[in-house]
Amino acid sequence: MRHYLVSVHCCGPRWIVHVPAVGAWALGDSKRAIKLVARQLISSITGVGAAEFELDLIHGRAVATVDEFSSAAIFAQRWERNPAWPGQVSDPVAADDVVPVRRGL
Repeated sequence: MRHYLVSVHCCGPRWIVHVPAVGAWALGDSKRAIKLVARQLISSITGVGAAEFELDLIHGRAVATVDEFSSAAIFAQRWERNPAWPGQVSDPVAADDVVPVRRGL
């Protein structure tokens, strides 16, 4: 099964989800949305079903603004989620929620 490295960056109350292999990034509204956003981004760009690949999450850096990230990620294009896709409701995030992170491949 194919694995995609997903770099996650904190950006205030939002999360930047960057997938270098497809040259794209997107914003997530909560920690719980990170995997969903990554799967939708990869699936829409590659045309592969969301269940046909695995995600390897790594933590990136905290950035103050989206512009700070996008100016450093000049080879990545911003991807916008399709509002018609299910599962895009922002869930409240508890203070003790943890983003699962796997280091390396």
